[in-house]
Amino acid sequence: MNILLNHLCEIRTYCLDPREFLVGKILLDSDERIFLIEYDSCGSYDGITVLDKNLIYKIKYKSKYLDFINKIYTEHKMEYNLINFDNFIRYCIDNNRLLNISCKKWNCFRNCKILSYTEGLLKCQIINKLGEPKSVKHILSENIDYLEYDTNQLKTYERFIYSNQTQK
Repeated sequence: MNILLNHLCEIRTYCLDPREFLVGKILLDSDERIFLIEYDSCGSYDGITVLDKNLIYKIKYKSKYLDFINKIYTEHKMEYNLINFDNFIRYCIDNNRLLNISCKKWNCFRNCKILSYTEGLLKCQIINKLGEPKSVKHILSENIDYLEYDTNQLKTYERFIYSNQTQK
């Protein structure tokens, strides 16, 4: 698989409908994962997606759609230096950020706050729709297929739960 860093691309995965794809720029390419700055259909930043390379079946760097997005998208500047997966997880812990995590065998956890990360094991607090702690899950990092961070949905939810915490 040909991976070009910081080039606008379409990524097709086995977990999406064949007509759907992710659009963004690959920031980091590790042995097991890629880190993608994702853009929505209006060219706006829509978070970071971390993908297991085994889920990817095609990456395109040229298409009419990418030509269109290239004309309208707004470049997103990273707020921190992304080095590797461990660095990324520690940043999320230190900054109290929420994640959506999809694991092998279709275990999906929405609105997770990572409480700790030790030797590849994430201890995550699942937050319910009311912004309250629901349950704690332990997830091996090697079992993570797909991880979303800083999406519009997650940022909206963070504003909701953190504003409710300050009002109590």
